[in-house]
Amino acid sequence: MSFTDTQKNCEARFYANWTTTPIAWQNVHYDPTANTAYVEFQVVEAESEVVALSDLLYRNIGIISINIYVPLNQGLQTAKSYADSIKTIFAGQSFNEITCRAASVTTLGEQDGWFVINVSVPFFWDST
Repeated sequence: MSFTDTQKNCEARFYANWTTTPIAWQNVHYDPTANTAYVEFQVVEAESEVVALSDLLYRNIGIISINIYVPLNQGLQTAKSYADSIKTIFAGQSFNEITCRAASVTTLGEQDGWFVINVSVPFFWDST
């Protein structure tokens, strides 16, 4: 599998399972609507390492990173419930040769008039 395939597979899984808010995709222009929550989806390729010399098996590692943007001054409940839903889509799941690990949720705070929480899910896939 290639990095392009990985990106497509991760995007497809999220698109098929997320109907809660609009999605801002990587390198696609998106204008947020005032007072309407949205999420920003990214796949970040990290590193590759050899895990078996006999067959030259490579482990390719990356992170699915999703920022949740909610209107300011509305508390954390909505953003945290979105984070829980996103974790269910990816954390501990395997799909299309991709294995996801446990998710981390980080509060990023106020950014450009939004309150932002990040969900990060490390993943890997093996290739020869």
